[in-house]
Amino acid sequence: MIYFIRHGQTLYNKVGKFQGIKNIPLSRVGIKQAKDAAIKMKDLDIDIIYSSPLKRTLKTAKIINKYHKKQIIVNNALIEFDVGKNIENKKLKDLPKDIYKKLYANKNYYGEEDIKKFRNRLKNFLLSLDDSKNILLISHGGVYTQIEYFKTGKIMDVEIENCTPIKIDLEGLKNDKQF
Repeated sequence: MIYFIRHGQTLYNKVGKFQGIKNIPLSRVGIKQAKDAAIKMKDLDIDIIYSSPLKRTLKTAKIINKYHKKQIIVNNALIEFDVGKNIENKKLKDLPKDIYKKLYANKNYYGEEDIKKFRNRLKNFLLSLDDSKNILLISHGGVYTQIEYFKTGKIMDVEIENCTPIKIDLEGLKNDKQF
């Protein structure tokens, strides 16, 4: 079984700012969210924990790992989508309504990361996982957005909640869909 959890809240999340790869720590609320998630997940039999290298995910991973005592494997494939310096620090409400469509269009409107490279590194990582193990992935909203894209072909226009564990099925990723 593979579980996914988005990091706890940051101050940027609270005020609706894009943070992308900016290395923002958890807020006090985010730390509490991670502690609450740890309690909810304490009885899960987790074999492996993977985390993005950013502060907010690593702190979330360490808090959740209190009950599992596994090595946390940091993997750059789980790092957030780089929205570019022109979007980082901006509030979502101040950006065009179709911002996600533009960011994922591979047109480099804002200096964002190449979406095809992002999707390929993420998909290659996911396909390398041993889904016979119980794996916990601690990452970002943009990463989860792409996991859903792999399964549905649609871009989510809402973020998943911070620190809400989700079971994910990798079966839909094993097709040869091109990006």
